[in-house]
Amino acid sequence: MQRPIVRVRMATVLLSAMLLCGAGGFVSSAVAQQVTVSTSGQYSRGDYIFTESTDVFAWTTDLGLTQGRLQAGVSIPLLVQTTPWVSYTGGGFTPSGGPQHAAVGSGRRGPQRGRRSPVPLPDTGSSRQTGVGDPLLRASVAVVRPDTTEWGVRLTGTLKPPLADVDAGFSTGAWDGGIGMVVSRMLSPWFVLVEGTYWWLGDLDDLPLENGATYSVAVGQTFFEGRWGLLASLSGSTTVIEGIDPPLSLNGGLGFSTGEWGVNATVSSGLSEGAADWSFGLGATLTLNN
Repeated sequence: MQRPIVRVRMATVLLSAMLLCGAGGFVSSAVAQQVTVSTSGQYSRGDYIFTESTDVFAWTTDLGLTQGRLQAGVSIPLLVQTTPWVSYTGGGFTPSGGPQHAAVGSGRRGPQRGRRSPVPLPDTGSSRQTGVGDPLLRASVAVVRPDTTEWGVRLTGTLKPPLADVDAGFSTGAWDGGIGMVVSRMLSPWFVLVEGTYWWLGDLDDLPLENGATYSVAVGQTFFEGRWGLLASLSGSTTVIEGIDPPLSLNGGLGFSTGEWGVNATVSSGLSEGAADWSFGLGATLTLNN
């Protein structure tokens, strides 16, 4: 299974967006500039397609700048993994096999979960790895602004340069890029968010990664004057590695926001072999207006 951290990360982002809207935190024409600093920690566990489970903890620091309709930002994850069998891509983690990725690409099939038998890889023992993952650079433009209408439409672009350790699973060693769209609709106190991104993924040496889309559909509700919010979402992607079910997960979140700062908690349950068995996360956001 895989893409655990990004599934929870997406739930965190969607929940934060919902609360910002409810608390009036979107940039208006009267605000010249907005700086957002956020940090979040997410923990996930799953065996994916392997005989051994992998625990992943990601502490992500994000810095964003909004100027009118334009946004730009960078996210840098600090990763701790108990095995190197999953790799960090632009669209999330994927069960690549890490330094043994040739075994994953062998195309075996079996009765396990209807698609494959578990892939046996060398016992990693206590091979806990800690390091910084590839940064994610992003930019976006608001086509329709939610501060003037109940609708919001934003076009996004993301780039992941290969700067981290490939053998540890912190990178694939290749460039990834994605373009996408986020559509929101406020039906006070309800909130609907739909997000989709098409990714061009770089390949590992002996394992091609298929280009495809990630997506998330979320429904939330704000209450107590928009300061609190609940969110439920379904997230997934198309196939990344041939013969491995694409990730699909059900996510939930609870958050609090004053508009200037906020905190949130998220949980996720994997629905396919491409998603973590379970994961949870905690996050905080600080917004500065100039």
